[in-house]
Amino acid sequence: MFIREKTTTNRKTGASYIKHQLVKSTREGSKVRQEIVMELGRLEIDRSMWKKLAQVLSVRLAGSESLFEEDPVLRAIADEAMANFSFVDIARSDRRAISSQAEYHNVDLSSIEASEIRSLGPELIATSFYDKLGIAEPLLSSGLSETEMAIAKAVICARLIAPGSDLSTHRTLQVNSALSELVGCDFATVGKDAIYEIADAIYEAKDSIESALIKKENQLFPTEKRLFLFDLTNAYFEGSTLGNDLAQYGHSKEKRFDCTLVSLALLVDDRGMPIYSRIYRGNQSEPETLADVLVSISAQLGQGLFPGELPTVVMDRGIATKENIALIESYGLSYLVITRSNAARHYLSELKDNRASFREIKSSADESVYVKSLGTEPNQVLCISERRRDKEAAIAKGRTTKFVSGFAKLAASVKRGQYTKAVTVAARIGRLRAEHPSIARRYEIETVLGENSKVSDLILREKPAVIDAEETIYGAYV
Repeated sequence: MFIREKTTTNRKTGASYIKHQLVKSTREGSKVRQEIVMELGRLEIDRSMWKKLAQVLSVRLAGSESLFEEDPVLRAIADEAMANFSFVDIARSDRRAISSQAEYHNVDLSSIEASEIRSLGPELIATSFYDKLGIAEPLLSSGLSETEMAIAKAVICARLIAPGSDLSTHRTLQVNSALSELVGCDFATVGKDAIYEIADAIYEAKDSIESALIKKENQLFPTEKRLFLFDLTNAYFEGSTLGNDLAQYGHSKEKRFDCTLVSLALLVDDRGMPIYSRIYRGNQSEPETLADVLVSISAQLGQGLFPGELPTVVMDRGIATKENIALIESYGLSYLVITRSNAARHYLSELKDNRASFREIKSSADESVYVKSLGTEPNQVLCISERRRDKEAAIAKGRTTKFVSGFAKLAASVKRGQYTKAVTVAARIGRLRAEHPSIARRYEIETVLGENSKVSDLILREKPAVIDAEETIYGAYV
């Protein structure tokens, strides 16, 4: 036997790869053929050692040991090669055994029909992680029976695989999914009411499930980061929602102000894993929800679920009232918020004349944010976002176009004599300004009086100082 080096080339990338093989020569009649005995990967030993390694492996395959095995390098290579060879050899012998015992029959492929086809792959992953995360433990403590536990497992996994309503989950379990076999429950005999009831039971155990999940996630996916992101969203109902105390009219994120809503408060860590959740009424004031979150964080800190540094809570300006900031500080937590008022307007000189003093932070490959600490207590940071600047400039441009268009129509009406009384014209100007408050302050509208003190024309003048100040703070926030 001898060792042969072989080079292969990737057709797509053009990259070359080197591997080594243990080869033996066999004679078949008048021809000599080379047969690969063992794949060795890429050897990192000198070529002069190949012959000795071939002898070591030859003796190993014969069931003995070679004198050359005193060399620790050759012994290590041989051990690894034999381990891989044993695995491959067993697999080959298994295939040969299966092949030798096989029975073959002719089958008419056109006559084959498939029925009750069910999905299995996602179900295996979902049930595996259900067990890995230990979700069954808090459910057991809530008093569910063995059958209810099986239904709960199936419902949780089905909602992960195919998110939808309880009714659609029932259909999935009956028709499309192999979860019935995996959890040991025949859903052909389970009515949809059982799905509704188990969903309520799972929700009753929500707090204990969340606490157990946090503990398990910290064990499976440990992280040193302690960044918590908190925000609210809402979902609307298209039904009458009679008897649902949480369903209220409020500010819909999806602009469905004709429908009742419920609000969802969600706290996640820097990886997006949930830490806390709660459903509120649809007209819930955002700032009021923070107290519940802080109580939950405090309880989890007391249970030792977040060892090391205390977490930093990140919120948007809708939640960051002075009262809430004081509340966070009373818990001893760090926080990061955008000021509710547009505090950037107080730093026009910094934004206009001292841009070089800002530090650039790459938030993504195509975007930068520039920051500068203002040296205050608590620490305030003046920020400039390029993407936000472009967005605000585009919004202002669109609003300006609408305002100027509205003024042009009003001025044309005045010239035609449709509006001539000073009081009427003043009212129309006031209405125009009220419709475009953010842009109207950039302009001054002058009325031109003609005969009998009647308004004959309108003149629109820009206020350069105001426009310059507002354009300077595009993309800026504190």
